[in-house]
Amino acid sequence: MKDKVNGAQELLSSPWICTGTEVCWETVLPLATLREYRKNETIIQAGQTLQALGLLKSGVAKTVAVDVTGNEKIMWFMEAVCVMGETPLINDKPCAYYFQAVERCQVYWFSKEVLFGMILPKYPEITKALLAIMARKIHILSTQTEEQAFLKPLVRVAKVIYLFYGNKKETGWKEYPLLPVSQKEIANLLGLHRVTVNQALQNLRMSGVLENNTHRIIVRDPELLRVAANLNLVVANGGAVGFPDRKSAVAKGNRE
Repeated sequence: MKDKVNGAQELLSSPWICTGTEVCWETVLPLATLREYRKNETIIQAGQTLQALGLLKSGVAKTVAVDVTGNEKIMWFMEAVCVMGETPLINDKPCAYYFQAVERCQVYWFSKEVLFGMILPKYPEITKALLAIMARKIHILSTQTEEQAFLKPLVRVAKVIYLFYGNKKETGWKEYPLLPVSQKEIANLLGLHRVTVNQALQNLRMSGVLENNTHRIIVRDPELLRVAANLNLVVANGGAVGFPDRKSAVAKGNRE
């Protein structure tokens, strides 16, 4: 139980994964319209004016920013039960980002009239949950800025892999889960060049942290990955990660 709580806390501190609270929304789902989205289908378009609030009931979606030249930046991944579109809906402004289904998604849509006229006045726990999600997204953006300024690329890559690994373990994966992100998406997510991410992945493979598979990201040693994600490690000659002491690092991780 302690491991699960610690895992949940780590995910909540992640600047890439946004989740919400499921229980309080169950009573108001009959007031919403359910729609399903296929993998890679757009849920909300950039520039769209919203007349409803979305609640991601199942699946994984991502929020992506696009500049005027077409360059894209993944802001965060969303998992159940997270709301989407609250900022443009409340501000009555076109959506600045687009939202895309990473896998098959179910989204409940609450119309503006229902949300403001029926739900928020009568269900204070929904108001609290909505404010918590908005605060979570602010935290994600501020943490991204902090990590970009202070952490080395190798540590940032290890951290995002560790957090996705932990999330998959929480949702039922066993050993060596294949992570749902590609090298390209990690580069996009962290604002790093793909060559930099490739070098970091090679370092982690050479150190036995990841499986030696150039096409997939598969965790081989979760404890060493945790160490890499939490220490500003020195890269030794030859490109391998310079762990302070491999055995003591693993032992320390087991004690914690």
